Amino acid sequence: MRISDTDLKRLLLLWGKLDPTAVDEAVAMHEETKEPLLSVVISKKKLISEKELLQLYSKSVDLPFIDLIDFKIPHDIL
Repeated sequence: MRISDTDLKRLLLLWGKLDPTAVDEAVAMHEETKEPLLSVVISKKKLISEKELLQLYSKSVDLPFIDLIDFKIPHDIL
């Protein structure tokens, strides 16, 4: 998933997933390590999973979240 740092911070705070202190700590680590904020939030600090983030994003754009991991797509459609 590609999302700007600004949009990521807005999503996390707007939907109450993280408190401002946790977001500030992640931003500080991002600035210190030069790693993308998304990587810091998901992989380094493990503040949110990628699936949770996708659910928040879908909610913010008013679209349903659909997890296709267990969905069987007929071979003839592929």
